[in-house]
Amino acid sequence: MNNLLKNHSVNNLLKSHNMNYILNEHNMCAAQRVTTLVDKLLKQGGEETKNERVMDHNDLEKERGITIMSKVTRIKYDDYFFNIVDTPGHSDFGGEVERVLNLIDGVCLIIDVVEGPKNQTKFVLKKSLLNPKCKIIVIMNKFDKPSNIKKKEEIENEIFDLFAELNAPDELMNYPILYASAKNGWCTDNFEDAKQNKCAHNNVLVIFKKMIEYFDSPLKLSSCSGNPSDVDAKIGSQKSITGDDANGITPSVGGSLGRDTSKDGSLVEDPSKRHPCGEDKEVEAKIMSEPFRMLVSLIDHQEGVGVTVTGKIYGGVIKKGDTIIVKNEENKVKGTCVIKNIFYMKGRKIENANFASAGDIVNISFSKGVTPSVNDTLSSEESVSSLKARPIDPPVLCLKISQNTSPLTGKDGKHITLSSIGNRLKREAAINVAIEINESEKKDSYEVKGRGELQLGILIEKLRREGYEMTISSPNVIYTKDEKGNLLEPVEEFHITIPSVISSTVIEKLNTRKAEIVDIINDDNDNTFIKCICPSRNFFGMRSYLRDVSKGTSIINSELREYKKKQASYRSDRNGVIISSSNGTTTAFSLDPIQLKGNLFVSENYPTYEGMIIGEHFLSNDIEMNAVKVKPVQHLRNKGHEETIRINHKNVTIEYALSFIQDDEEIEVTPKRIVMRKKILNTEQRKTANRKAKNG
Repeated sequence: MNNLLKNHSVNNLLKSHNMNYILNEHNMCAAQRVTTLVDKLLKQGGEETKNERVMDHNDLEKERGITIMSKVTRIKYDDYFFNIVDTPGHSDFGGEVERVLNLIDGVCLIIDVVEGPKNQTKFVLKKSLLNPKCKIIVIMNKFDKPSNIKKKEEIENEIFDLFAELNAPDELMNYPILYASAKNGWCTDNFEDAKQNKCAHNNVLVIFKKMIEYFDSPLKLSSCSGNPSDVDAKIGSQKSITGDDANGITPSVGGSLGRDTSKDGSLVEDPSKRHPCGEDKEVEAKIMSEPFRMLVSLIDHQEGVGVTVTGKIYGGVIKKGDTIIVKNEENKVKGTCVIKNIFYMKGRKIENANFASAGDIVNISFSKGVTPSVNDTLSSEESVSSLKARPIDPPVLCLKISQNTSPLTGKDGKHITLSSIGNRLKREAAINVAIEINESEKKDSYEVKGRGELQLGILIEKLRREGYEMTISSPNVIYTKDEKGNLLEPVEEFHITIPSVISSTVIEKLNTRKAEIVDIINDDNDNTFIKCICPSRNFFGMRSYLRDVSKGTSIINSELREYKKKQASYRSDRNGVIISSSNGTTTAFSLDPIQLKGNLFVSENYPTYEGMIIGEHFLSNDIEMNAVKVKPVQHLRNKGHEETIRINHKNVTIEYALSFIQDDEEIEVTPKRIVMRKKILNTEQRKTANRKAKNG
C-alpha cells in the first residue's frame, strides 16, 4: 500500500492577472503572468514544458500576453494529484472566474510584492469568498526585484486590509503567506531568504506542501446531495489517508484513488486497491452507490475529440459507454447522451480514463445524444435535481453584429451570411456564460452583451480569424432601473499607471469625463498611479488615448463597482473624421496631402470606397477627400531624382475602433481588414439624413 495515491483536495485557482503593473520591459515577459508559475509547478511535477505559458495555448492569449479562458490541468506530486485551474485576471473575463468557482476548494492568490494588491486581485478574491469553505493561500510574487521589495510588515498590512475590505470571515483571516519569484522558478515560506534571493532556483515544492497541509479534502459522502454549496459544506469532514497509515482509500479531487495505468496509457481500476477495509470500505460503498451527478463548468473543442465538457463530479461513478441524463438550470430534461471518452489534461497532454468518481474534475466527450451547455447537470437518474451554479455578474456593454454591407463584401471571408454569423454567436454563448446573444426584432442583426470592450473585441477577433465578415455597431452601456424607475448606469473603478510626465494631461482628461479621482501616487521610477471612479459610458476611448499618449506603456485595469443614477453626458472630445469620397485603391500621391489634415488609418494600395473612414481629422468637423487619385504621367523625367513619398498611418485594432466610432458609424470586419465607415455611405444621402436629424 506504500504506492497508494493519496489524492488531496486541491482544485487551486491560480489567478493569472494582468494587474501587476510591470513597467520594466525586461521583467514583463518573464514574470508578468501567474501562468509562468503554473509552468514551474508543471515542471516540478515532472511534466515536460518545452514552451513557456503552457496553459495559455490560444493564439490570442499568447499574442496579448493575457489569460482569456479558464483551463484545468492535473499535476502529480509525490502521491498526491492536484487539479490546477488557471483563470483570467482581467475583469472583462470575470465570467471565466465565476463559472469555475464550482470546481475549486482552495485558492492560491498571487500578489505583486512591489505593487501590492490591485483591483484585479480584489476581483478574484471577492469571487472566491463566495464559497466560505474555500481556503486561501497568499503568494507574494516578483521577489526577483530586491531593490523595490517592501518591508514584511507593509506586505502583511496590505494583505490584511484587502481581506478586511472584502469582509472575509474570521476563519479565513489566518491565511499562510509564501514568497516567490515565478521568473526564477522558486518559492519559500521564509521572507528573509526571499528578500536576499537565497532560494534554490526551479524549486516550488513549498507550494505543493502548503496546499497539502492547508487545504481540506473534498471527500463527498452520500449525504452530500443537492447543490454545490450543500456539497461544499461537507468538505473537510474527512482527511486524506497518507503513507503507511493507509488501510483504505479516500476518493478526492484529482481522480479516484488506487488507479494504475494500462499499456495504452489509460487509467484502469486496480481491484486490490478498490476494496478497502473497515469504515473506509463503508465510505467507499456509499460513494460508489449514490447516483452520478456532475455540474458542467467549461465547454471546449479538443482537436480530434470534438466537443468536451469539464466539470466536478459531486456523487457516484461514471464510465465509458454510460447513458446519462442532461438537465438545464430549471431542472428540465434536455435529453440524454452517451459517454464516449473520459480524460484529464496534464499540461496540454490528454490522459484517458475508463471511469471517474465523486470529487474528480474530468473532461467528457460524447458519441451521440444532446450536447450539454455550461451550468447543465449530468446525472444517472432523472430523479436527481439540477445542481445550482454560482451566480454570474450581468453584462455591462452591448453592440450589434450584422452582415457586411460594404461594397467589398465577400472578397475576404468565407462566412458572410447573417445566419452563419448567428449560428457562430449562439455556439459562443453556449460556451461562454458571460456573453448573451439576442436576435433583433427586425431579424437583421444580433445583439451581443458582454463585460467590456476587451471581451467583445476578443470575441470579434476570434470570428474574424475564423473567416467571418461582419458589420459592428458602436457599443452602448446596458442601463437598469431601480424600484423607483430611475435609470441606473454601470460605474467602474479604474487603476491607471502612466509615466509621470503626462500625468497632469491625463488627470485633466479624466476630469472632463466626470471621473472621480480617488488617489494619486508617484513612485520612484517616474510613474504615476491613478485610482478613479468613472461611469463606464464616459470611459469609452480612454484606453486607446492612454495607450497613445504613453507610447504603449500605460496599464489600465478596471472592476465593476456599482450601478448609480445616470449622470449627464460629457461633451465628446473626439475630432472629426476624414471620409473617402471615391471607390478604388489608395495611392501615395493622394494620401500625401491628406495626411497633412489628420492621422491616417490606411496606407497606399489599400482598397477603399465612398463613405469609408480613412483618418481622423485634426479639427472637429468631418471632411471628404479623394484618396484614389493617380499621379499624372509626365513625359519628361528627371533621371537624377526619384521622389519618395512616405505615408504614416495608424494600425486600427478592433478595440480601438470600438472606442473610436460614434453612433452614425460602424466597423467593417473581415479576415483581412478592420476599417471604420459611415452607416450611410453615399455622400448626398448622408447630408440629407443629417439635415433631417437637425431639423427634428
